[in-house]
Amino acid sequence: MTTTATNPITYERVHPPTVQDRINRLPIPARWIYEQVLEAMQDAEEIGGPEGQQYVDLMDAIIEEAGERRDYFCLTQG
Repeated sequence: MTTTATNPITYERVHPPTVQDRINRLPIPARWIYEQVLEAMQDAEEIGGPEGQQYVDLMDAIIEEAGERRDYFCLTQG
């Protein structure tokens, strides 16, 4: 699990190096979307979202959705 901190001066989220590397590989519009997804996931954890197996089930559902969208895109762009 990755966690983020908040810059106390700008209030922007500060990501761990591995997450920042992923962000840096993306074009600007995709970075914005990716960061919003990360923020939504982090917010869900902080407000007392699912725990234990329910958390695992949520992450699996997100992974499955992302995989299906990627696969569909690859099929339709080929």
